[in-house]
Amino acid sequence: MSNIYFLVKTFSFLLMTMSLLSCMSASPKYSDRDQAVNELISTSLRNIETGNLQLARHTIEQALAINNQHLNGNNIAGLIYGKLNEDTLAKHHFSAALNISKNDPATLNNYANYLCENNDKSKAIELFLQAASNINNPQREIAYINAGLCSLRIPDTPNAKNYFLLALEVQPQNNIALYQLAKIYYLNEQGNTAHRYLTEYSQIAQHTPDTLKLGIQISRLNKTKKLENSYINILSSRFPESAQLIWAVATQK
Repeated sequence: MSNIYFLVKTFSFLLMTMSLLSCMSASPKYSDRDQAVNELISTSLRNIETGNLQLARHTIEQALAINNQHLNGNNIAGLIYGKLNEDTLAKHHFSAALNISKNDPATLNNYANYLCENNDKSKAIELFLQAASNINNPQREIAYINAGLCSLRIPDTPNAKNYFLLALEVQPQNNIALYQLAKIYYLNEQGNTAHRYLTEYSQIAQHTPDTLKLGIQISRLNKTKKLENSYINILSSRFPESAQLIWAVATQK
């Protein structure tokens, strides 16, 4: 069975969990015991997606009661307990998953997310980079992006920039890395480079109020009034009630 990943955006990080909703139930090689565990994990994942963490906890605990050495079960349990602020249980299950498979990219990524959220940023970045260095990780860019986001919280902008650049080496059209780099170069007053990254972003993703605000800021830095007005017009037409538009009008010269 191949592993399928899906992304859940939360707390500015990308969580990596195993999608078990189809491939597990369809495979004939599982015993009834394995099938029961896989179905419970799938249910737990659906409950995470809908925000029902208590029910997610209940179902993952049922799964682990059947097989407490299940890699994905322990990974998902760590994720759930982390969200519930049950730190001892979160660390226990992430550690259990890594004892089963020390280089599992999903567990490394999710454990690192948890650590960065809980003020162990240096260890978190170490785990992100371990996940990124795993050639069998099908989404290494996620680990690099998260290393960059965690570095920004230190704050360590130079290393954050390097990690976002590494993400682009893996996935050249990654909109998160492009936006973050545009923002970093703008803050460093490197307007032309910032403009280039934001332009690349706009070619692959829809603008948001934040990206349009950044476009206005970069245009003002570069003294390109026509482009500034273009961003303001887009902001006005697409997001007329946004705080970013109020800011843009109030600061316009």
